[in-house]
Amino acid sequence: MNNYRVYYDVKQENGKTIVEKKVYDSNLNQLNYDITLPKKIENNNNSKKVKKHSNTFIIVSSFILLILSISILISYLIFNTSCSKKRTFMIYMVGSDLESNGSFATYDLNDITKSNIDLKNNNVVLMIGGSKKWHNFVDENEIALYELHDNKFEKIENYPVTSMATSKSLSFFLNYVHKNYRTDKYDLIFWNHGLGSVGLESDELSEDFLNIEELDQAFKDSSFNDEKLELVIFNNCLSGNYQFANIMSKYAEYMVGSEEVMYVSSILDRLNFLEKVKVKDNGYDIGKYYVDISDNSINTLNSMYREKYDSTLSIIDLSNMDNLNKSLNTFIDSINLSNNYYGISRARANTYTYARSAQYMYDTVDLLELIDELEPYSSDNELALRVKQEINNTIKFNSAINNHSNGMSIYFPYYGSSSNIDVHLYYFNKLWNDSYTKFITNYYEFNKEKKRSYRSETGSNLNKLSGVIEIDSNNYSIKLNDKEKSNYQRANFYLFKKLDDNNYALLLKSNNVKIENGVLSYKLDGITKSGDEIISLVEEDDNKYIYTSINEVDTKTNIEINNSNIKLLNSIYDSVNLPNGGIIERSDNIDYYQLRYSINDDFYDYYLENIEKIKVDRKEIKYLDELEEEYYTMIEYFDINNDSFFTDITKIN
Repeated sequence: MNNYRVYYDVKQENGKTIVEKKVYDSNLNQLNYDITLPKKIENNNNSKKVKKHSNTFIIVSSFILLILSISILISYLIFNTSCSKKRTFMIYMVGSDLESNGSFATYDLNDITKSNIDLKNNNVVLMIGGSKKWHNFVDENEIALYELHDNKFEKIENYPVTSMATSKSLSFFLNYVHKNYRTDKYDLIFWNHGLGSVGLESDELSEDFLNIEELDQAFKDSSFNDEKLELVIFNNCLSGNYQFANIMSKYAEYMVGSEEVMYVSSILDRLNFLEKVKVKDNGYDIGKYYVDISDNSINTLNSMYREKYDSTLSIIDLSNMDNLNKSLNTFIDSINLSNNYYGISRARANTYTYARSAQYMYDTVDLLELIDELEPYSSDNELALRVKQEINNTIKFNSAINNHSNGMSIYFPYYGSSSNIDVHLYYFNKLWNDSYTKFITNYYEFNKEKKRSYRSETGSNLNKLSGVIEIDSNNYSIKLNDKEKSNYQRANFYLFKKLDDNNYALLLKSNNVKIENGVLSYKLDGITKSGDEIISLVEEDDNKYIYTSINEVDTKTNIEINNSNIKLLNSIYDSVNLPNGGIIERSDNIDYYQLRYSINDDFYDYYLENIEKIKVDRKEIKYLDELEEEYYTMIEYFDINNDSFFTDITKIN
């Protein structure tokens, strides 16, 4: 007597699921599929029992195997469906004060959910937290993971609040997604503040940020240390820099970032670029969608406000960073710093510095512009050309409203405070032992020595200019000596109202100072008055600002003075820690600040004092001879070392 066993084999051939029936004898020899059962056994009691048990065994075995096969088939189909998607987008969103004060994360998430994104071929996974207050579905008491389904984000995991500004938080997200969403391609979008070359992702709850060493460590500890992202998008200010690109070149193929600050607004669309993504697209194509839709939004904003909000976005081919590094470091090695210090300082002073609204503290300049300025100090002119060629090979697409942005910035210490520069150079020297890092470190040491020597010459904490201010009607000027003339970089004009012996209210600070034949001059057209209060104005590069408070966020509000009226144009965050640009909804009433200076022989210092709420549409321009208070002026001069010198404070009337 033979017993027979039936199995079902589930396999894939040419994209189809095939279930085959296989029959084996008791010795596990495979038989033909159409095998017939044994002939009927003699009709006696024993034979009947054997037949019954044999058939029962076959039926039960077949049934169990059928159930198992169906389970395997269902599991396979489920797995095959989840793996059928081609691409996974990861969004690492740290809300910070951008969300708690401005709802900007909410606006961008709404752009995603309102978009027609191809979710049959793409996953969109979000990790979110780091804000004291959310204006959407997010709970500030947790860190959570969401997946986009049918135009809404559905929570898939949640965890106790922890800082998102750590390498562990970022690597956890990267590993979670890689493990649970197996697709051919992965892309990452960072969303938050950008802190120039030193870091990004400021967490409002922990009051910390993700520094560049932690950024590098997060990827080292992730699956993307072996499997590269196709694209990383930095939806952050000041992130299109050489230092970020150096790090990301190990973990991604393409990178998109901005050299300058990035404006945020309820009417600025960026993340809805995801709906344009098609299966055939590569990292460059997707980066171009992001840049294009951001540019379209900025152009719309400019047309609405008749302004020129800056936009600097580029697509960087990270595969060429090694070639760029080699050419840059070879070029830097050809420059003798000690012999050319003053020329290099002048070159740095002549190079446009980004994030001017943040007191220049981030010290990033356009890489191509810097090479142009440093080229005369190289011992081999061909080396500069090679760097420029590699920059051109690395920047695959560049979009900039201004004419000084070529697609990648780089850190060069100059304006920042000593503590700020020390932080940057600490991380750079930990991550890189290259010629450029050594060069800027040595330059900084030279710069500190020069400043100390100037302080010793004056015998005071305050450097003084040699001349005095001359006043002719509404023109204010000072003549520089030969040394001051040759070392001149820039200057500021100040106008004060005296409050008491040491305290002055600042009415005007302007960098629109002209220099001609060694004479600095400023023309004062008038001051702006509201009732009994004079509004403090700051003029920078032909823009006028008032310091304001809107929604408890300190800002500099851009204004236009026309026919004795003031029109608010836009607001820019003016925080030394968070240099993000922003468009804020305007109203007739705002809080504004008056800059108050304390002045004595050894230092000039100032602080902000909140005065009152004012109506922004009832202003008048007044001239000093129409007013009874005491007014004073002062000029501040900066040399090529970025050291400052002052005139004595001079009474006007």
